Amino acid sequence: MKKLTVALLISFLLIFNFSCLAQKDTLLKLPKNWRYEHLDFPLSFAPDIKYTGTEELRFASGMFDTLSTHYLTYIFVLSINNQIKFTSSEIHHFLSNYYKGLCYDVAKERSLSIDTSKIVITVNKIKNKGKRQSKNYNAQVVFFDVFTSGKKVTLYMELAIIKKTKKTYVLALVSPQLKQSKTWQELYQIRKEINFNK
Repeated sequence: MKKLTVALLISFLLIFNFSCLAQKDTLLKLPKNWRYEHLDFPLSFAPDIKYTGTEELRFASGMFDTLSTHYLTYIFVLSINNQIKFTSSEIHHFLSNYYKGLCYDVAKERSLSIDTSKIVITVNKIKNKGKRQSKNYNAQVVFFDVFTSGKKVTLYMELAIIKKTKKTYVLALVSPQLKQSKTWQELYQIRKEINFNK
């Protein structure tokens, strides 16, 4: 079952890259024991997302184990080349198209009956504290885990928008675990290690 879910994820995210050469210039260098993936926009399962650039992801060990504290826990970075103003509305648009498209395609492949209209996205801006140079948002994604049980799951997310001269980066931490959990402490520690000034 685990092999099947991993295979489905690979087939619908399309571009899977394990090679050390390809990862040399990545932003998500750690944790090395988390599965790495690199995607190019446009995404086949979400054609209404009109970005140019790339997405990097790292999936925690236990990503598809419903009993694991790392269940559906991962981190991703969008590296966007075109000029996009990432407001709460734009983030909502991105998450809605992304998760609805992904759920629809994987559910179809697995012959699951999923009503994607019941996928609910909420986004709220976080008031910056201290000297943060990024815009920060909390989000919740209520979606269906089409990779394992097909049951409804709530993902908690923190997103940071980092603008540079030539690119805009969107860094997201994702987990269904509550924010006070050890899983989130681990995610926060990983975030500290990411360097956008390369």
